[in-house]
Amino acid sequence: MRPAKKRAASRQRGGFSAQLTHVWHRLTGRDAVTVQRIGAPTAAKLPVPKTRSKRTMPRIARSPAERWARGEAPTRAALIACLVFLGASAAYAARLGGHLPSVGDATTATLNGAANVAGLGITDVRVIGASRMSGEEVVMRLGIDQTSSLLTFDAEAGRRLLLDVPWVKSASVRKLYPATLEIVMEEREPYALWQRAGQVSLLDRDGRTIGPYDDERFSSLPLVVGEGADRRASEIIELLAANDAVRSRVRAAILVAERRWTLKLSDGVDVKLPELEPGNAIALLARLDREQGILNRDIAALDFRLTDRVTVRLTEAASNRRMEHIRVRIPGQLPNARPAVHQPPAVAPAHSPAVVTPPQRPGRTT
Repeated sequence: MRPAKKRAASRQRGGFSAQLTHVWHRLTGRDAVTVQRIGAPTAAKLPVPKTRSKRTMPRIARSPAERWARGEAPTRAALIACLVFLGASAAYAARLGGHLPSVGDATTATLNGAANVAGLGITDVRVIGASRMSGEEVVMRLGIDQTSSLLTFDAEAGRRLLLDVPWVKSASVRKLYPATLEIVMEEREPYALWQRAGQVSLLDRDGRTIGPYDDERFSSLPLVVGEGADRRASEIIELLAANDAVRSRVRAAILVAERRWTLKLSDGVDVKLPELEPGNAIALLARLDREQGILNRDIAALDFRLTDRVTVRLTEAASNRRMEHIRVRIPGQLPNARPAVHQPPAVAPAHSPAVVTPPQRPGRTT
C-alpha cells in the first residue's frame, strides 16, 4: 500500500512540475517545444512557433535593407558593414561637433561607402511641386550623385541651396530611411514685369525679382517702370483691376520720383495720377470716358493732379488745327497767339492746356 501511495504522489509531483514549467516558459518566451519529466505520466506540450515560408530568392541576392525588412538575420558581411557604419557615424558626429579635426573629402567618401554597403545610399529622389525646375536640375543643385548617402547628406543645407533659386518660394527636404530623399517645393508665380535701366525682369506678388524676362509666355503681364516700382506694383495693379475699361487701355504704369503714378495708354496718351487717392482719379477717368468718350479724342495727356479739375493737353496735330480755326475766325490773329477773350472749351490747344471741369462729385460743390 505504501509503495502505491508513493508512486501516486510522485506522479502528482511530476504533473505539477510540468505545469509549472509550462507556465514559466509561457512567461519568459522560451522556445521549448516539449518538456518531459522522468516518471511523469504524460508530457506537457507547448505551442510550436510557426516556421517561416521558403525564401523566394537566393539569400545572396538580397540587400541588407531587404533582409531587415523581412525580419531575417543579416549575414556576416552585413554585420561587418554595420560595424563599419556605426564607427563611421561616430567619427562623423565627432567631426560635426568639432571634437576631431576635419579630414576633408576622404572622410566623406569613406562614410558614403560604408553607408552604401549598409543599404543607406540615396537611390530614390522624390521632387514634389516643381514645374519650372526639372528633377535632374534639382538633383544637380543639391550635388547628389551615385555615391551619395543619407548619412552624410545635410538636409538643411540642401534646403538653403534650393531657396537661393529665384523661382523657389519655399522648400523642405526630408530623409526617409533607408534610401529615399523627399523634396517638396513651392514656386513663385510671375505677377508683373518691371523695367528699370533698360532691363525687364519678372516680379512675384511680393515684389521680389524672379529673374530676367526671357519668355514670351509672360508678355501679357502688367508692366511697371521706374525705381521702386517693384515694391509698389501690386498697389497700381489692384487699382486698375477695379476699372477694367481703363486697365485694358494701359500699356505701362510709370512711377515718378517714387511718389505718384503716370499711366501710359496703348495709344500714347499719358494719364498723370495724383499722389493721394489715385484710385479716385482712375474711377473719374473711367466715368469721363464712359460719358464723354474723352479717351477717343485727339489728346496727348490728361492731368488729374489737381483735386477740382482735369487738365487736357492736345496732340500737336490737334493743336495746329485748333489754331488754324481760331485764325480763320479772328482775322489778323497770330497762329500761336491766344484769343483775347475766349471761353475755354472741353478740348484746348497743346501750347495752352485748358481745364475740363469734371462731373460733380458727391459732397463737393464747384
